[in-house]
Amino acid sequence: MTCMRTVAAAHLLLAVLLAASVGVGATSASKVKLVNNGYEGVVIGISPEVSERDAPALITVLKTMMRNASKHLFQATRRRAFFRQVKVVIPQTWSNTAYDEAATNENFMDSDIRLDYPHPLYKNQMYTEQPGECGEPGEYIHLTPEYLTVDKYSKWFGSPGKTLVTEWARLRWGVFDEVGYPGDPKYPLFYSASSSGASGRVDAASEEYSPNCCSDAPIKGIKRNKRPGGGITCILGPDNLPDHFCKFYPHHSQNARSSLMSYPFIPSFNIVEFCDSHTHVPFAPTKQNDKCNYRSVWEVMLDHPDFKDGANPPISGEPDEPSIAVVKQEAASYAVVMDYSGSMSTNNRIEMLQKTAQRWLLHEAPHNSLVSLIRFSSSPARVLAPLTKLTDNTTRQALANMILTDTTGATSIGSGMRAAVQVLAGKSNKNMLLITDGEENESPRINDVIEEVIQARICVITVAFGTNADPNLETVADRTGCKAYTVNDNDQSSMLNDAFQSTLTRQPSIALQFTDILIYESPTKYTTDSSVSDTFTVDSSVGKNLIFRLQTSSKNHVVSPPRLIDPDGSVTSVTDFDDISLVWSVTLPEAKVGTWTWEASLDKDKFNSVKVSITARQRDPNAPPITTRVWVPSPATGVSAVTQNIKIFAEVKQGNNPIIGAVVKAIVTQPDTITAPPDEYLLSDNGVGADSIKNDGIYSGFMTKFSAVGRYNVKAEVTSTGKTVANNGAAPSGSSGRRRRRSTSSANYDQGEPEPCCGSVMPLDEANASPTGNFSRVATGGVLKVTEIPAAGTDGISPVKVDDLQVISITMFSESLGANTITLSWTAPGDDLDSGIASAYVVRLSPNFHDLLEGSFDQAPQDTLLPVTVEDLHSANVFRESGSKVNITLKFTRRIAYDQPYYVGLQALDETGNKSKVSNIVMFTVEEKLEMPQWALDKMQKIRMDTASFKNLKTKSIPQTLNE
Repeated sequence: MTCMRTVAAAHLLLAVLLAASVGVGATSASKVKLVNNGYEGVVIGISPEVSERDAPALITVLKTMMRNASKHLFQATRRRAFFRQVKVVIPQTWSNTAYDEAATNENFMDSDIRLDYPHPLYKNQMYTEQPGECGEPGEYIHLTPEYLTVDKYSKWFGSPGKTLVTEWARLRWGVFDEVGYPGDPKYPLFYSASSSGASGRVDAASEEYSPNCCSDAPIKGIKRNKRPGGGITCILGPDNLPDHFCKFYPHHSQNARSSLMSYPFIPSFNIVEFCDSHTHVPFAPTKQNDKCNYRSVWEVMLDHPDFKDGANPPISGEPDEPSIAVVKQEAASYAVVMDYSGSMSTNNRIEMLQKTAQRWLLHEAPHNSLVSLIRFSSSPARVLAPLTKLTDNTTRQALANMILTDTTGATSIGSGMRAAVQVLAGKSNKNMLLITDGEENESPRINDVIEEVIQARICVITVAFGTNADPNLETVADRTGCKAYTVNDNDQSSMLNDAFQSTLTRQPSIALQFTDILIYESPTKYTTDSSVSDTFTVDSSVGKNLIFRLQTSSKNHVVSPPRLIDPDGSVTSVTDFDDISLVWSVTLPEAKVGTWTWEASLDKDKFNSVKVSITARQRDPNAPPITTRVWVPSPATGVSAVTQNIKIFAEVKQGNNPIIGAVVKAIVTQPDTITAPPDEYLLSDNGVGADSIKNDGIYSGFMTKFSAVGRYNVKAEVTSTGKTVANNGAAPSGSSGRRRRRSTSSANYDQGEPEPCCGSVMPLDEANASPTGNFSRVATGGVLKVTEIPAAGTDGISPVKVDDLQVISITMFSESLGANTITLSWTAPGDDLDSGIASAYVVRLSPNFHDLLEGSFDQAPQDTLLPVTVEDLHSANVFRESGSKVNITLKFTRRIAYDQPYYVGLQALDETGNKSKVSNIVMFTVEEKLEMPQWALDKMQKIRMDTASFKNLKTKSIPQTLNE
């Protein structure tokens, strides 16, 4: 069995393969820098869920892993990169573990490599959360304590140091697997050998298919049928490829040196390199080829800023030994830096800032945290309060009363930042919340002090009021590794509250059971009605320490205590009113599961607002709560909606278990110049379009509506349906898990080794999935800065690329039809990316792979076009909403032969002629897809099995390297 390149074909493609789409993205990996060939700023975070009992052993193996990974990385990058400086962040709750220094801005949730409990599908396999496209950085690398400390997992999933290099390639450079997965519809375990250059019909006992990977030499191994009770011989399906019960077990002893993106599923010690343009297998149906336009891993790497234009060239000497420090987070210190310049009196901005900051101080800022208040206008800034520990309500109220509403003077943002640097000096976990509405007009300015802030290791969360806020604010947040927010004058309270809430994520990581989860948030309700009410759900995963807060814009607007009504009808009056921040609140030790109602009586003669938020904690310490987060990968400098496709991601999980079948809406608030209501996008977890892997709990969608250049705020609202479940992985098989001893010269093929995960689909065992019941969640994703939008009245957005095209069947020329036919299937794209309905399709069929590549598709020979009319598309019901599965049978008259491979690809068009990128290119042979009666298929299957059995008997005593 081989997995081999076709050199001539690969060289033919080099001139026409397009550059990979390098996306924008601000992830944890973006804070890591490659300086003189050494990666600095790498952070390994240990989850607070990990027991301290094994701390010494875990820290030791983490250090060993990084030292070994540095050596493997140096070799794999051809002496261009290694790990120079690494920090391991231990949980604040670990009280008996020695550490080298206090953490500054390192924390678990922003770490590059995360040590956490197992994923239900990946289990103890190391993996990278990678929802983006080619060239886009991943989110983080996940590994488990068991993988590091239990010997069998290293044998199954590869040694930690070497495996980390493959995951680093995904995280840092945005490359993908070069390996197939059993039963995967897009990235199968085997593919036809004819696509590697074989011609003519090869009989069933010979090599007619290859394991799906990339290598520079044949890969030796064994294939085995894992169908229960089906014997060891693999069975070929109608397409002449092994069915999904057939597994491939590579030997440890290999001649190949590439590719690391096929490791550890090809577990050889000799696999040490990435495939490049000379060794790449462009025809293999791998995720790397699908995502990166058939370019090799090495080519994508060389386009990354780490190496682009000759950066960090190979060095002759040996790399430095990694410096690995153990750090521990301490309690957070906050400097709240507020703009008091004259323009803050516009549109009640200063009043809204006052109330929001007061509410945060009185109700949300963590107990025992340190807070300083600073105001700036003309230089110098004034420190209203030095760092003060929030020990009791008296202290909180004293600070809240210092926040006034007088405004005057010019705008020197730098003076406020410099004052914060001085106030926070000597602390470790330092945070600055910077709120301003103006462009700078007095020194010191942001650029005068930004390096001081960075040197002080301060996280700066920026809040931009209105449209005139300084454009450097997002850059400040980005360079310090934190978020930026915008506050529109037409939706002040919600956005500003989100910004203050975000500071809480900077707290030292705590166990999930002590985390406040936002389960409900109402819009700000402006009304003259005599009452207001709504319902919310308390689900079975939360309910402890439920906190209800109703914020009003006027002290006398709510005329009596609000009421909470539980699922059984019992009423709780909310009697606690804070007349500083104008908040009614109550805390319930444990709330009943079910639908609750809140209601409030109002002074109907006054047009004021109310807003409600509800948080709760994990109900059962042994059952993690459902959580969500939302983000839009984009650089701090902004993104062009003309040249980039902007994606929105929302992750919904219970612990590490993906939540499947939820309704996930992204709410995008317009820039301040626009008074229209927010846009809503329905995000999907279906593995097509914007979404990378089906059923992984990451819901994705494209942003397609742009009203103006400016700052957009992004939120997510998640609700359940009757079909929403937690993906718990496969049910226990009941096998003993006993394993054969693995040698260096033979493959392991017993039942004990788990299946690798995951290609285009994360398997869902419905019998083992857990219904979630009713729930809702809310999350905020910060600000998206859009620098360029399509011209008004134009349609500059194309349909999204079809990436799941399949050839279902083919028929040869018949007198009745007067033509051949080919039946194709795909998921419908939209008119604008994944929104709406595409208007037309161009389909090509060619014996030349080159014809269908992105740069060649439009210029391919005329006879490659398959006739597709609007009438054909209507008749086949192809014009359907984005996300719908469609298929069509097309007639064509060109001659096709049995003795060569063919390739099919398509483009979707919208009503103005905008074309999508070329779809995935499907290779097939006529015999694989030829429609035949069942009796003929059964006969062919019997011949294959008889031939394979004969071969096994004939060669039983002969050592096998290719097949068995």
